[in-house]
Amino acid sequence: MLPMGPQDIPIRVLRYFAAAARLGSLTAAAEFLNISQPSISTAISRIEDDLNVQLFLRRPSQGVRLTAAGERIYDEVRQFLGHVDGFHDSIRNVSSELAGEIHFACFINLGPIVMAELLSSFRKLHPTIHVSFTEMNHSDLIDGVLDGTFEMALGFDLEIPQEVKIDYISERAPQFVLPPDHRLAGRNNIFFEELANDPFILMDLPYTDSYFLSLFATAQVRPNIVYHARSFETLRCLVGAGLGYGLLNVFPKIDITYNGDRLIKVPVANAARPLNLLLMRHPRVRPRLITSVFADHVKAFLR
Repeated sequence: MLPMGPQDIPIRVLRYFAAAARLGSLTAAAEFLNISQPSISTAISRIEDDLNVQLFLRRPSQGVRLTAAGERIYDEVRQFLGHVDGFHDSIRNVSSELAGEIHFACFINLGPIVMAELLSSFRKLHPTIHVSFTEMNHSDLIDGVLDGTFEMALGFDLEIPQEVKIDYISERAPQFVLPPDHRLAGRNNIFFEELANDPFILMDLPYTDSYFLSLFATAQVRPNIVYHARSFETLRCLVGAGLGYGLLNVFPKIDITYNGDRLIKVPVANAARPLNLLLMRHPRVRPRLITSVFADHVKAFLR
């Protein structure tokens, strides 16, 4: 086993020594490693001082030759560096394999709209990568990214802490959701003021509720809230049953509720802030290759 002195010897220093021993020349080792010859000399002196041995016999104009102790130490160092290089190769292989599991989270209202088709299309391209996902409200989504529970999360730009790393995907404008027999259902757009007295169904999730209420506040309108829905489809079903109107930024491909009622979408006429769809990651965690591949797929799928 390689003896150690009072201080640990850096791997870089061991590589300098190994190059000099293998090439039999400090000058050749310096050229091979693209460093200065004094750096090689300093490294060898460091090992000799730490281990209290002489590693080389210096021969003017003939390079260097290992001593008996140097031969033994060189053999140990060579084996050790082989293990180090093997470890690095293994780590690189792990990070480069397109296989494994990704821990992903999705804003709960996006789940029923995008996740099935998103995962299906990704699995066709990368069958050896499994994406496990959880649907959450936005505040829990952010907490899960910051505490490392999820490698990546899909959500909106709602109260995102500055330290969260984000990738913008696309913009989603708010639209009113109405039953087909509503008096304004045939309009191209509607002002908030025109619905001030109508019963309003609020999507009541953390951050989401504040966003929708801020749109009314900007228009200087106080909504007539009659129901608080904590589910995307609950809101749509209440609207479909004629119990009020809603306000959403994402919509399924069909305008039919679970109960079979038809819905009408009408853009907001006021200057209303849209939501940006985005991916969130921990700021100090470097994504694995498979995570980056999935992120690229998500962005291409949702743009």
